[in-house]
Amino acid sequence: MAKRVRYYAVVSGNPDGIFNTWEGGAAPATQGVSNSKYKSYATLELAVEWYRRNVPQDCRYPSPVYHFDTNDVGPAPTGEASQASLDGMASGTHVVFTICNPETNEPLYVGETKNLERSVHRHLGAAGRKRNGISARIAALLAQGIRPVFQAVERYDTKEDALAGKSRLVKQYVQRGLALCNRTLEHREIQELYLKPVVRLDTTIGDGPFFLGSYHYSSRASLKCGLRAYLNRVPPGDLSNQIAVEKLTLLWAATSPEVEAFGFSTISTQGGICLLAELVNHTIVEFDYVRAIDLIP
Repeated sequence: MAKRVRYYAVVSGNPDGIFNTWEGGAAPATQGVSNSKYKSYATLELAVEWYRRNVPQDCRYPSPVYHFDTNDVGPAPTGEASQASLDGMASGTHVVFTICNPETNEPLYVGETKNLERSVHRHLGAAGRKRNGISARIAALLAQGIRPVFQAVERYDTKEDALAGKSRLVKQYVQRGLALCNRTLEHREIQELYLKPVVRLDTTIGDGPFFLGSYHYSSRASLKCGLRAYLNRVPPGDLSNQIAVEKLTLLWAATSPEVEAFGFSTISTQGGICLLAELVNHTIVEFDYVRAIDLIP
């Protein structure tokens, strides 16, 4: 299988611009160059967007220079989308669908399939087995007696067109301020780029917005307060709320990657509530979540 191309956006480098390779491209443009910055993306569109947002105002090239032949970049899929419906959908049609919370009608996830009914059963079945991503969100809704809504949005003749349509839809929802559970590399990069407020490189960054997995927070302080309130509210013992467990698992993985944690519990001590992490090596350790939040990259 051919290696996927990464696109490197370089600002304040020597030279600036967009590269499609690290060795012989972005590396010599940034290494040893004072104040240079770069970011790599799965698509050229995302790399160009990052460049335009982060290029210094006094830069000689406000629009990026492409240091490769853009004719080598495959053309974007041109298949037209048609509105999809479950009734009478042609066999073999590639469907782009959303999973929504029926109480808010806001999408939680954008998917692509050739068999929507099978995808519905697969997602609902996975909710009882998996503890992260869309499975955890579905499980949390089901625990409240709420069945998520699966909506067919568009259909395409080819998988390539459907995947491109899926990414466009992810971008549209993210630009509306919605945090999705999509976890492919491209979709994580779309959320990172378009959901976060634009912050220039010469701006001092304090305790501002950030992501924990697919969850967006206005600040680290807000996450600390919310987690502290939750831990003080639930009775001591194993934590069973799947979304809380997912967030703690993400927090643990982001700051303590050596040994994986698969469960969390609390005990009451003289100093207050103590959070414990149960590790895959069968040890139980105290989890200082406040310090962990401060260490989130």
